[in-house]
Amino acid sequence: MSVMQSFPLMSSITTTDIIGRLARRRLSQAALAAQANIHPSTLNRYLRGRIPIGAEALDRVSAALVRLEAADDAAEAARAKALAS
Repeated sequence: MSVMQSFPLMSSITTTDIIGRLARRRLSQAALAAQANIHPSTLNRYLRGRIPIGAEALDRVSAALVRLEAADDAAEAARAKALAS
């Protein structure tokens, strides 16, 4: 099963959504670019609307964002557990 099959709503994400989700979690564009295997400056140009983002790149960025958010959630849970101990 591909990542896109696991997350069927990702195709409706916009670059504005991506920027907002990164900001809310204080995640960097560089981390997202690395996870999506896209050059950081290319990702920045996509997100700023300087170049159009194709469906394949949007799918890769969306899947990478989901992975980063899951890792962030896991790290936060670990921090909370450590503080509770």
